[in-house]
Amino acid sequence: MGIKGRLRYHDLRHEATSTLVEMGLSDAKVRQITGHKSAQMLYRYAHLRSEDLVAELDAAKLMQLNIRCALFSVWRCCNGSRHSSE
Repeated sequence: MGIKGRLRYHDLRHEATSTLVEMGLSDAKVRQITGHKSAQMLYRYAHLRSEDLVAELDAAKLMQLNIRCALFSVWRCCNGSRHSSE
């Protein structure tokens, strides 16, 4: 984050709030720490959780693909050994 001009309190609060949300703290805890009066103010940070969710889903899909490939390799190995002994 480059600093252009003056650094404002709001900039620091925004950075802290973003970091807490990315860490997975609940809205109630983030509001308590940052002093936001309403949950509405935290909605602007909700996309940070969405980005983490998308990354987790992508990782889960990759893991599922790796498992399928491994199972197919085992099946092919076992199926191939059956046919070769006949």
